[in-house]
Amino acid sequence: MAIINGTAGDDVLNGTAGDDTLSGLDGTDNLFGGAGNDRLDGGNGFDVVSYSAASAGISLNLSTGTATGGDGSDTLIGIEGAYGSGFADTLIGDAAANNLLGNAGDDSISGAAGVDYLVGNAGNDTLDGGADNDYATYFLASGSVTVDLTLGTASGADGNDVLISIENAGGSNGFGDTLIGSSGANLLSGEGGDDVLEGLDGGDNLSGGAGNDRLDGGSGYDYATYSLASAGISLNLSTGIHRRRRTRHTDQHRGRLWQRICRHVDR
Repeated sequence: MAIINGTAGDDVLNGTAGDDTLSGLDGTDNLFGGAGNDRLDGGNGFDVVSYSAASAGISLNLSTGTATGGDGSDTLIGIEGAYGSGFADTLIGDAAANNLLGNAGDDSISGAAGVDYLVGNAGNDTLDGGADNDYATYFLASGSVTVDLTLGTASGADGNDVLISIENAGGSNGFGDTLIGSSGANLLSGEGGDDVLEGLDGGDNLSGGAGNDRLDGGSGYDYATYSLASAGISLNLSTGIHRRRRTRHTDQHRGRLWQRICRHVDR
């Protein structure tokens, strides 16, 4: 049994095999309780608990402040994010904004209310954003992904996911992805790789990231954003072509796409 307190900064706290009390205090903290029935208190800031070393799947609920299975039953206080085990987990958020990552295994991840970021990782996962404007992101994928928010599906090298109440999607980092929106307003981010982004209906915000991308806004009043570009760009909506200066990347734009540079458009 150990009592471990963090600092006013960003801490990484590791428990023991006993029943521990970990308190992150201020800052953005990462808490690893380990085995035992632990009390994990993130304190102020955006704090995350991790069960990546658990010996079995877990059931975690930030609304009730509990995590069971794996190596014990934990009490969670002031926790905004969670990282699951290498097995099939159930992760449920609360009314605040949450980051929930499933790790390996066929996971069920529910954001509940709040603007949530959900990552299934490997396995055939179910990602349910719940209320508000939620994101499914695949930046950790080991290969390209195809995400269709209209159909509520995502498929790729790491598995086939079911998407429920997801308004926004992010692709893999370095592979060619296909991201398709829905009838509502969507934010689609291709990250690295040669991506195809299709907003369909609604006022969409499309960000291709690095690579030679195709951005199709569809109907509605849509944006192409290059706020994260590593160099200046040259964009012509009449020709549907943009080039980044001092690079060889070329993107194609269709639909009613408008340029917005130097700032990100939140929806």
